[in-house]
Amino acid sequence: MTENLSNYRFHFAYKVTKSIQIKSRIEFSNYELGNNNDERGLLIYQDINYKQLSFPISFSIRYAIFESDSYNSRIYAYENDVLYAFSIPAFSGRGSRFYIVTKYHIARGVDFWLRYSQTYYADRNSVGSGKDEINGNTKSEIKAQLRFKF
Repeated sequence: MTENLSNYRFHFAYKVTKSIQIKSRIEFSNYELGNNNDERGLLIYQDINYKQLSFPISFSIRYAIFESDSYNSRIYAYENDVLYAFSIPAFSGRGSRFYIVTKYHIARGVDFWLRYSQTYYADRNSVGSGKDEINGNTKSEIKAQLRFKF
C-alpha cells in the first residue's frame, strides 16, 4: 500500500511597530493510505510578540485552533518557551490551545521566565494515557525559570 502525507502552509508575519510583531498561520495536512478515505488536518494560529529593549518585560502569546481526522493527519507547530527549552506539540483531534511566555529582566545578569499553556480538546473526556492520563478534556502546563548570569 502506498502511504502519502502532504502539508500545505500559509504563514504571514508583520511588524506592527518596533516592539510588536504579529504572526498568523494556516496549515493543512492530508494523509492517504492506499484506497482508504483521506484523513485531513487543519491548524490555525495567531501570535503576538512584544519586545522593547528599554522595557524589562517581553512576552509571546499564541492562540490556536485545530482539527484533524486522526493522529495520521496531525500537525506539528513550534512554540516559544523558556530559555534553553522548546515545545513542538502534535495537534490531533479537535480543540484549541493557547500559551503565554513572559520574560522579566529583573536586574543586570538576572532574568526570570514564566510560561503557561493550556490545551482544550472538544472531542474527548480524558487526555493522555497510563500514569500521565488526565480525567477531563483540558491539559495545562506551567514552567518557571530564573537565570543568574555572572
